Amino acid sequence: DLFRNRDMRRMFVTSALVMGGLDLFQLYLPLHGHAVGLSASAIGVLLASYSAATFVIRVAVPWLARRVPEWPMILASHVVGCVMYLLYPLTESLPVMMVLSFLLGMGLGVSQPIVLALLHRLAPPDRTGEAVGLRMVLINGTQTLLPGGFGAIGGVLGVAALFWGMALLLGGSLFYVARGTDMQAIK
Repeated sequence: DLFRNRDMRRMFVTSALVMGGLDLFQLYLPLHGHAVGLSASAIGVLLASYSAATFVIRVAVPWLARRVPEWPMILASHVVGCVMYLLYPLTESLPVMMVLSFLLGMGLGVSQPIVLALLHRLAPPDRTGEAVGLRMVLINGTQTLLPGGFGAIGGVLGVAALFWGMALLLGGSLFYVARGTDMQAIK
């Protein structure tokens, strides 16, 4: 019955999608890097750029949270994730891929701390543990289903389809996440 609450349901969906985006990037970036002829060291640099960005943005989250409400920040996370996933397969340049990796890490990395704060604020006081557990079940589901499903698609359509598939999921969720988001609140 936690899914009956519209904001809790939106929070669960956004959390699962963003975690899927975080996980898929780390799984499929090496495939893309190999496909475009990058060395293992270059692929490691891209993953490091991505990880550094998640660290940087999470240090900035307290400052951001005082200035931007949760839902507009989560919406921005989906927009950045969608755009970066769309652009990533279109480049073979290491410097450009580093920038895209960093931006993707910042975009998706901001969402999880915000979602956790939102979860604790939205969950009924006596059901916070249940809400956290349900969120983990959904995340584990995406970590199980998305790589296999996307792997099957990528095997048929190629590595670029993996990135564009995630862009489609994040982009398709924008209307759902944006519903009820007060964009005027950030002005």
